[in-house]
Formats: sequence, structure tokens, C-alpha cells
Amino acid sequence: MTDKQYKVALSKIVDYLTTRGYTVNLKSNTFGFFFEEDLIVCPAQSKGLSMLSGLLHEAGHAVQSDSVFAGLRKTNKRNKAIIAELEYTAWFHGWSIAEELDITSKELWLYYRQQWLTYWSEYIERV
Repeated sequence: MTDKQYKVALSKIVDYLTTRGYTVNLKSNTFGFFFEEDLIVCPAQSKGLSMLSGLLHEAGHAVQSDSVFAGLRKTNKRNKAIIAELEYTAWFHGWSIAEELDITSKELWLYYRQQWLTYWSEYIERV
């Protein structure tokens, strides 16, 4: 991915989010989505495929629906299922956003898919 392609893709994602009312902070120290504040943060040191992948994942959180388990009685099992579900669907929706914005490439897909597997697996192990 060239620097120009990266800048165009990053701009498209940020525009996508800001037009939906989200504030995007690209100078944080971590990736994160804060529903209550309509805020998405990304680490300042992240660049290239890492930045795009992480930002798309956080954008996926911004568009995902509530968990199908949200209406069930609160239990530890339910909470774990919600975490696993929402993390998976955020990655799924993030890639859908990339397709919608026409910023997909084989290089980005290979990186994104690997990150999806890595981080979603970590969530599963934690819960």
C-alpha cells in the first residue's frame, strides 16, 4: 500500500465516522470505542495497515447492533457470550465498511483477517 493509498483510506474512514457523529482521535495511546462519548481513539504510533485495521474494527463497533443476548438475565455466561459476539461482529462490520468505502485490497484483507483472528482469539481466551 502506498502512502497516498493509506492517506486516502484513512481519510475515508475518518469521514465516514465523523459524518455519523463520532469524534475520531488519532493521537491516543490505544485503540478504543467509547459508545457513551461517541468517540473512537487510535494510537498515534500506529500507521499503515495496522492503523487502518484497528480503525476499521473500532468503526465496526460504531455500527453494530446490540447483542442478541442483551435481553437475557445478566449472568457471567451471558456477559462472556456478549463480549465474544460483539468483538467478532465488530471485525465483520469493519470489513463491510472497508468494502462500502472502496478501500479494500488483497494486502489489507490479508492483514485485516490475521488481526481479526489474533485479537478475537485473545478475547475468547480471556473470557
